[in-house]
Amino acid sequence: MLKKAPKEDFNITQLDLFEILNQMGEWCYIRNKHYEVVYQNPSMKRDLGIWEGRKCYEMIYGALAPCPWCDNEYWLSGKSLKRHFRVKNADKIITSTFIDLSFVGADDGLLVISHDVSDLIKDIELKAEKEKVYRNLFEHLPCGVYVSTSSGKFLEVNQALVNMLGYSSKEELLSIDITKDLYVDPHERKIFQGIVEAKGFVDGYELNFKKKDGSIINVILSSYVTEKTANGEKTYQGIILDVTHIKEIEKKLFARDLFMKNVINSSADAIIVVNLAGNILLLNPSAYELLSIPADFPKGELTIIRFMKKEDRKRILSSLAAQNSQGRLGPLRVELFDLRGQSVPVELTASLVSLETGEKGCMAILRDLRPSLELQQTLERTKTQAALSEKMASIGRLAAGVAHEINNPLGAILMQAYLALEKMPQDSSAAPHIQKVIKQAERCAGIVKKLLEFAREREPKQTSLNVGHVINQVLDFFEHHPLFHNISITKHIPEDLPSIKGDLTQLQEVFLNIVVNAAEAMEGKGELIIEAKQTNGYVEVRISDTGPGVPDSLKERIFEPFFTTKGDKNGTGLGLAVSHGIVTAHGGEILVGDRPGGGACFSVRFPVAVDA
Repeated sequence: MLKKAPKEDFNITQLDLFEILNQMGEWCYIRNKHYEVVYQNPSMKRDLGIWEGRKCYEMIYGALAPCPWCDNEYWLSGKSLKRHFRVKNADKIITSTFIDLSFVGADDGLLVISHDVSDLIKDIELKAEKEKVYRNLFEHLPCGVYVSTSSGKFLEVNQALVNMLGYSSKEELLSIDITKDLYVDPHERKIFQGIVEAKGFVDGYELNFKKKDGSIINVILSSYVTEKTANGEKTYQGIILDVTHIKEIEKKLFARDLFMKNVINSSADAIIVVNLAGNILLLNPSAYELLSIPADFPKGELTIIRFMKKEDRKRILSSLAAQNSQGRLGPLRVELFDLRGQSVPVELTASLVSLETGEKGCMAILRDLRPSLELQQTLERTKTQAALSEKMASIGRLAAGVAHEINNPLGAILMQAYLALEKMPQDSSAAPHIQKVIKQAERCAGIVKKLLEFAREREPKQTSLNVGHVINQVLDFFEHHPLFHNISITKHIPEDLPSIKGDLTQLQEVFLNIVVNAAEAMEGKGELIIEAKQTNGYVEVRISDTGPGVPDSLKERIFEPFFTTKGDKNGTGLGLAVSHGIVTAHGGEILVGDRPGGGACFSVRFPVAVDA
């Protein structure tokens, strides 16, 4: 039996052994066949304390009986063995080597040398746990994960890829030829391999795969080159995403966006979208037309301030932001200004929208009110013209009756006055008085004649006429007239004006009346502007002067018979009334307005001849 003894009791071999054990950093202890610890080296004493004379199983395991696998006959037969242990007293994992000490003369001694492998075992356990986590992640990822060879065989696939491609098991999928059975276009496989081997990876490569049943799916493939196989072949690892459903949604969204774009672009109303800073982000073709914006105008320079008064923009934004507005506004009437600065009245409907950037913006639908306002004005003019025509007809009938009643006694007065003048001596003091009677009676006769002409419904002699030529003929009458010596006449009459149907004499009378009235209003000093153009099936002539103009209160009466602003001595008030009747008989209209900058403006419109 081996006992702890002074060094001098051991032979040199035993002394050498103890010296070696004492220098070792590993745990070393010797026990006898009764499991008693008879020696501990300093390293073990430092970590576990002194256990000499106590049982080894108490020291290592804290147990009350020998370890079940520990067999004295086996150890003491000259054999050795390595084994891992968890030391409860030191919370370490050790690997121990058991050595029979008979070679040093201790026939019942067993040397145990233990090495601390706690960190190594923990690393192994950690790697195993990670491997388990990775394997679990590999199997449960919702996307397909694979490892394949460059020749076109799967080495590893997860269940998600099996399900994605419609195979019944991993084994079945591992057996397919990737190029032949998976790729819709085998050439795509070559393209993929060329990219992945040139760059070392492929990210987000879109292509089509075949499922087992032959149906097509859209996928996104990401892969990279990994280590070579045992036979030197390259392998690829990666993931496969089935984006078929996403592609279908994209198609639906694209179709919806295209539909909305077509709706916006085909809208007869202008549609614009602006951000809160006032920058215009979107305009449909109707908006470009409404605001007179050229198609090539830089979009970045378009701001709502260019087209809307600052106070109107502030009012609209405040109304949209109000709690009771629910982010919607309108319809309301707003005045815009096109890129040329021209006023554009519109009906505006607006709402708050979310922009792509996440910020709030405003979408406005603008309906051009100019056509409806023009139609309304046309209806009002038509109504006024109808009322005036009826009034003129009534006045005409009255004037005809009055003229006939006055004409007979007026003729008798003139006859008696001429007879009295003939019988009267030339030096009679009464002769001048009789001559005044004749002069005033003849003036009355002239008025009666105009009344009869005004009342007479005479059909105009229709011939093809050029309005520009008619105006030039009228102006020729006044070339040397004193009233026009200090009047500047400006004409803007195109040579290619279409012809109209009309009575030359009557149309000359119309323009003569207007021109004379303008010259008299300017008292022989100023500018007369005559413009002509074709518009909406009519030839329109605008005659403007720089006189005092016509007050608004008199515009409705200016075409009435006997209405004049010249006083009793300078006019009968029939010129414009006769002109109105002539123009109406020609299917046209005559209007009075204001000239920008001051003065009157008469507008006369005649329908274009059908054969023009």
